[in-house]
Amino acid sequence: MRLKRGIRIRPSLGMVALTVVLMSVLPLLVYNNEFRLGWSYWLSLVLGLMVVLLSVATYMSYQALRARYEEEWRLARKIEVERDSLREEKARREEAERNSEQARLAQEQKRGSIIHELQGADSNALAGSYFQIVGREWELVQGIEYRRRGREERFELGPTYAFASIGEPISSFALGESLTGQTIANGKSLYVDDIPADYSIIVSGLGRGVPTSILIIPYGGAEEAVWGAFELAFFRLLSEDDRMLLEALTRAYAAAFIKLTSAKE
Repeated sequence: MRLKRGIRIRPSLGMVALTVVLMSVLPLLVYNNEFRLGWSYWLSLVLGLMVVLLSVATYMSYQALRARYEEEWRLARKIEVERDSLREEKARREEAERNSEQARLAQEQKRGSIIHELQGADSNALAGSYFQIVGREWELVQGIEYRRRGREERFELGPTYAFASIGEPISSFALGESLTGQTIANGKSLYVDDIPADYSIIVSGLGRGVPTSILIIPYGGAEEAVWGAFELAFFRLLSEDDRMLLEALTRAYAAAFIKLTSAKE
């Protein structure tokens, strides 16, 4: 319901009629008896004063009523605006919830799809399939896998992806050495988007320079020590959803890798 401004409060019909009658009778009384100051003069004076007082009272009543109705109109308008605002806020919230649910479903579908794709790779192409998926979905510009050397606390350079940096990658390191070694020791993924200027320069089809972000993801079995880690470099930033998907993909890779390694032993 829309309110329309423009309320007009007018004096009552009875007040208007009384004023007209009194103003009509007043001249007759004033000019009676050849202008002698008799009872008619005083009566006309009283009636005149009554007309003035009634007119003033009517005008003041009109102003008071108009002010009251104007205030009521403003209050009703304010309520209507707040109601419209609440409806719009509710609509935006519902739309955001629908979009969030759609994004979640799309994320779950993407996660299932890429994990299924990785699980379908054979043992000789497992790491290559991992890098291929990451490169396609997240524009990976360089990837390195480090694998544990037997039961030692030392990790060696494994498969790489699009490695064309100025300088050679670290061939091996002990647990806790280098940024990747420290990440493996902590057992948690490390995301870095403030890359130092002296970091290895990457040369790829997407450009040449220091990467924008690096994600290091250690992997291992549920009851085993860490088996290895991936060091992934990008010329773009990764969202939290991106990092969660990459960690899920790496867990799937770890499960397949450990299963194949155990079968060979």
